[in-house]
Amino acid sequence: MTRLTDAEVLLTPSEVASLFRVDPKTVTRWAKAGKLTSIRTLGGHRRYRESEVRELIKESLKHSRLNQRIGSLPMNFSLTQFLILGLATFLFVGGLTPVMRKIALKIGAVDSPNLERKTQKEPVPYLGGVGICDRHHCCIFRSSSLFRFFN
Repeated sequence: MTRLTDAEVLLTPSEVASLFRVDPKTVTRWAKAGKLTSIRTLGGHRRYRESEVRELIKESLKHSRLNQRIGSLPMNFSLTQFLILGLATFLFVGGLTPVMRKIALKIGAVDSPNLERKTQKEPVPYLGGVGICDRHHCCIFRSSSLFRFFN
């Protein structure tokens, strides 16, 4: 049994959950798993030391900053960054799709029309999606270095 000092502030599961932006049930699971020490009130409710919660928040921030330095994608895009990423993707995809169409027509990777189900008049190339996916992923994976340059 641990003793509390008078100056120690205790937090409810809801308060801890709002600090971590998780559900209160998640905080309870953390306590059961031993990741967070809980104190029981006389009524049987869980309370958590604010100092321990703040220390855990600092530790989790330290790990997230380390991950960003390693090169993971930032998850907090500003509106400007989001618009730049969308415009870059649009331009790259628009440039590569006609190239992929020509390649598909040259190698015969087309959907030929038949009158039973497919009513198009000309063969439709299959490889347009390859160009779209390729450029889209290229823009997303390169966005982390692009946004570091602007920040």
